[in-house]
Amino acid sequence: MKQIIFHFSVKGIGGVQNLYLNLMKELYRKGISTKLLYYNNTWLTQELDKAGVIYQLFDLETDNIALLNSFVKKDDIVITPYEFYIENLYKIQPYILYWVVVPKREKMAHQRFSEQLIDIAFRFLIKKMNDKRGFYFMDGSSSTTFFKYYKMHFQERYLPIPIEVPSYNFEPALTNLQTQLHEKVIPISYIGRAENWKVNPLKKIIVDLVAMSEKLNLKVVVHIVTDDIDEFAKLLAVQEYGRIEIKYHTNLFGQKLKDFLKSTIMINFAMGTSCLDSASLGVPSIQIDACYTEYPFNYKYRWLFENEGYSLGNFVDSNSITHGHELYQIFEAILKEEGNLASVSKRCFEYVQNNHDLKKITDDFLLAVNDCRNRWHLNTAYMVRMYSFKLLGWTGLYRRSILLK
Repeated sequence: MKQIIFHFSVKGIGGVQNLYLNLMKELYRKGISTKLLYYNNTWLTQELDKAGVIYQLFDLETDNIALLNSFVKKDDIVITPYEFYIENLYKIQPYILYWVVVPKREKMAHQRFSEQLIDIAFRFLIKKMNDKRGFYFMDGSSSTTFFKYYKMHFQERYLPIPIEVPSYNFEPALTNLQTQLHEKVIPISYIGRAENWKVNPLKKIIVDLVAMSEKLNLKVVVHIVTDDIDEFAKLLAVQEYGRIEIKYHTNLFGQKLKDFLKSTIMINFAMGTSCLDSASLGVPSIQIDACYTEYPFNYKYRWLFENEGYSLGNFVDSNSITHGHELYQIFEAILKEEGNLASVSKRCFEYVQNNHDLKKITDDFLLAVNDCRNRWHLNTAYMVRMYSFKLLGWTGLYRRSILLK
């Protein structure tokens, strides 16, 4: 089997870091060794060490990049979420599995080439990656956004985001929360880093919670779980909270976060992996969308199990049309009948169990690794040059120059 190498270049806690953590833990349990192109002394490496996972690390910050060819071999397979990656991998040319695990394509830039020329080259590269089975999406939302930008269509392959799900038959434990419900106190949570595209959704949620709490005579406690309380509060900048109480929490992750959600929270609002994590505990979970600007005025909310195509959220703006429920309708239904909250809890859990179970998706991931025949590099500079020379009819001359290097 090819040696599996996970590549990422963003520090901190996020969906990709959780994805790699879960996969590397499960692969280790299966006796499969892995490598990591990342940074030392980060949340991901610390959590791997806590879990007792043995892996090899190439520190992108401190290790000599010239020695990368002693870490990555030609028959290895590099798993990356990026359109272009470490330039030094060009000479090694390992197998590449490009896994689109973000719902929005970030704007590319290069110091020597226009974005239009880079896009032309990357479309050419995408076709090659797909033909060689080295191109996967996490959900239908990411594939729709991707193809809309590049104006391309071909066979779509999916590897949904995996998380650890209990294997036992689930029974929701909501006795404590039902008591709070009778007292008309609703404890909810919102999980997200202190970045504007994660904070903007909460601005809209709070506006709707204020209106809902007045209409249904409820008190709502919003527990915000984030990495930087001061920055989050600064970005949130909401002036009117009405009957809404805000509580901040930081350094809350792993088992501590799970225990907190299970014991305290009635409904979790989150995007991506954070929504899957809470649903896997049986916490009723609402999947929300990311937004860089003002949220849609008539935004509609949906339970996780109402998503299609393994969706973990979209990027929206003020003009987006969304489908789902008004927020007051969700809470009105919960108040109407005591068993409704338990029913939602069970459906959220079963959705994750059926669509995102770590063991099943790890097996699918290994099949994708074995099936991948993609040796195409993602180095934009070389790719643009090659395609540019091809347009000019100089491909043969360019290839000979490569051989002479």
